Amino acid sequence: MISTDEDAFLPTENDRIKAQIKALQAQLSLATEKQRKLRRLLTEEDLSFVVVTNLTERIKDPTRTKAHELEGLQKQIFEELLVTAEQCTVREVLSYHRLAGRTIVDKDRHFFSVRLETFYKGSYRDTFYLYFRRSNPNEVAKHNIPLFIQLRMLQDRFLPEDLQTFLRILHSCLEAYVIRKEILKEIESLSRNRPLKITSKNVSLSKIELEVEPTDITPLRITILFTDQTSSFPTDVYIHSIDTDKPIEEFVQLEKDLMKENIADTLFNFLPELSPEHFEE
Repeated sequence: MISTDEDAFLPTENDRIKAQIKALQAQLSLATEKQRKLRRLLTEEDLSFVVVTNLTERIKDPTRTKAHELEGLQKQIFEELLVTAEQCTVREVLSYHRLAGRTIVDKDRHFFSVRLETFYKGSYRDTFYLYFRRSNPNEVAKHNIPLFIQLRMLQDRFLPEDLQTFLRILHSCLEAYVIRKEILKEIESLSRNRPLKITSKNVSLSKIELEVEPTDITPLRITILFTDQTSSFPTDVYIHSIDTDKPIEEFVQLEKDLMKENIADTLFNFLPELSPEHFEE
């Protein structure tokens, strides 16, 4: 028998993971191509600078420079061009490591560090750092990870044997948190011309509450929950009437849309634009 339950068409966790991977791949591809173009321009500028600077400094009067001297200068400049090109290549390789989001760096003989990059819609966002003592790789010595992320639990479980799994899960938590921050910014921006306001949010942004006023409908309270700390998708969305504090059946589809679509875009399409009179008040 074919199921007619509408919930059957909601995205499963696998669907969400696939969507996240697809979105990240698109962001990485876009960022990589942009990075390549910028690096190519920087390389060309560096090489041009080497040539012009050397010629200017070493050939004061071209009319008096002998042929064998020019040959010697050409050889020196060519060798310096090779060194500059090698340095540019090293910088480019390092930049590609950054694009992957995780970079392990040897700080000194006492510490090594890990840099975790986060992205949203193809752009760099927050950067997080971890510092490990070489003498004690079982725990993170210093970091700027938000306190609500269970860093100690992760390090006790995975370090030092499985650093890559530790970093992968931690990176997923950080990426999801940064995406929630960006979603909140989009909602705040939308509130300037739509009848909605953010009434509460917790530190981790795993729970966000909104009040909205659709046209000719009782004001609504929208509760958005992100109980999966590694996912940028809401795990639950509840819409209640503010007057009665009861769920409203006609908004079941809106709840589903908020769980699987861009939240700000969904609210933008759902809510009317504020009238000029509203701003005059």
